[in-house]
Amino acid sequence: MNKIQITISNETTYTFNFDVDSFFKRILCLKDINEGIYDINFVSTKTMKTVNKTHLDRDYLTDVITFNLGSIQSPIGDIYISPEKADENSKEFKNSLNDEIKLLLVHGILHLLDYKDYSEEEKKEMDKEQERLLGLV
Repeated sequence: MNKIQITISNETTYTFNFDVDSFFKRILCLKDINEGIYDINFVSTKTMKTVNKTHLDRDYLTDVITFNLGSIQSPIGDIYISPEKADENSKEFKNSLNDEIKLLLVHGILHLLDYKDYSEEEKKEMDKEQERLLGLV
């Protein structure tokens, strides 16, 4: 039995043409995660910069930040996504905003599962897994 609780908040004016909840659950299922509490927060650039500075001591805007207060098999995860930054990325990489948001959701899930992207080797592993998951949904 699945014990997954997802809360989605959006403090921005951005909307998406896919069901974020269903997409997120599908990725969790593909990673064999069937429990956890997840808060997905679509936030303004101001909020994203504040979260980055306050919690990670980084003074810049990023597209996604993830915190796991639980375990890998039973995450208690907070995912912050900046749709504005995602929109910029989508233009730069010639991708749709919806596809960019999906990528950031997968990226956030992988961070909850302890994937890292600090070194080039870690980035390659994470990119490969992101592409695999996105190709399956």
